[in-house]
Amino acid sequence: MTAIVRNKEYKNSSVKVFYKDIFELTKADLVGFDAVISAFGTFTDVTFPLYKKVAIHLINLLSGSSTRLIIIVSGAGTLLVDDKGTMAMDTPDFPHEYMGVARAAAESFFEPKTNRTYFGCM
Repeated sequence: MTAIVRNKEYKNSSVKVFYKDIFELTKADLVGFDAVISAFGTFTDVTFPLYKKVAIHLINLLSGSSTRLIIIVSGAGTLLVDDKGTMAMDTPDFPHEYMGVARAAAESFFEPKTNRTYFGCM
């Protein structure tokens, strides 16, 4: 197992740690992995567009490979609440203060993906 992080202060003796910003990753950096799990998260209006940008970047890096991509979506805004496809963020009771991150996550969720891209909720 390998953790790829940009924070050089991060230490973990249980895994190999590779320090690199996500947008500096190359296809060569990800060769040999069975799966890449993205737990990217940000919580400001200015940085919300990065959710979609990260998803597109990782999908492009893994294009043509057999490596699976798993993207962990922050929050529950994209969870379906009925059999009509209504997302939690589209209900009247969804908290307004979480709408920005929910919309950003939804945009990355619906970004075109390969049959080896999976989304999970955290």
